[in-house]
Amino acid sequence: MTSRRKTEASLYDAVLYLAILHRSGAAPFDAVQSLAEYADYFGEAAKAFRQVVSDTRLGCTLHEGICRLAETTPSEKFRQFLFGYTAAVNTSGTAVPYLEDVLETLREEKRIRQEKYLSALEVFAEIYLTLFVALPLFAVITGMVLGMLNSAEPAFLSLGIPMFLIPGTAAYLLLLDSMDESISLPHRDFAENGAGLQSPKLRAYMKRRARQECRFGTAAYFIRKPETVFQVSLPAGILVSLPFTDFPYLWTLLFLLTVFVPYAVFHFLHEREQAAKETSVP
Repeated sequence: MTSRRKTEASLYDAVLYLAILHRSGAAPFDAVQSLAEYADYFGEAAKAFRQVVSDTRLGCTLHEGICRLAETTPSEKFRQFLFGYTAAVNTSGTAVPYLEDVLETLREEKRIRQEKYLSALEVFAEIYLTLFVALPLFAVITGMVLGMLNSAEPAFLSLGIPMFLIPGTAAYLLLLDSMDESISLPHRDFAENGAGLQSPKLRAYMKRRARQECRFGTAAYFIRKPETVFQVSLPAGILVSLPFTDFPYLWTLLFLLTVFVPYAVFHFLHEREQAAKETSVP
């Protein structure tokens, strides 16, 4: 993900934090300084405000620092927000109305973008299931029938189909990753800042809970990220089909079923969960 996309994807969190600080009565520079201080929690847009804080410490005013940041940022959306923010602060003395309007706009854009993403994901999922699940299975069954009629083992079952599936699946996963504009903010444990939280009982509890989540939350994790099921299904497919290497058509069929059927199942569950979330949002 490029710097521009990271900035735009994290803009909502940064604006929300600024709005909270302004509602609580914080001065504009104090709000910007606090956002820059905790920028690791709010993404690329918040980190950009560190440049504003540095410029003000070197003698620039807050308006000049924000304008300099607006001139250097690669994101047009972020640039418009910066100019609007500094204009609101300079003209009215408070940026609360402006920040609330920006939050409403970003929230609506995020909802529309999510609907488009889910619609595109549904289409690509149907294409994937047709090309890389149904079609290979049809080819395997056809090859098995032709092999029994001709008393020969079709070579494309053991060579052609894997060479078609592996690059195709990799391209599909890369396409999904390029479409997803969400970002993962770093998780910080509160125990880093509190010695009282470093008790042995708490550490033992956190380890026990992590083991329980790993044991009982595997299915939920696969539903949330269906592509990760390949980490399990691919080795399982190799192990299951390994005893049948002398029968290429049977080896190919077992390998395909073991590797791709779990992915198809979890991908379907992922789509259903996303659709349920979308319909639950008013």
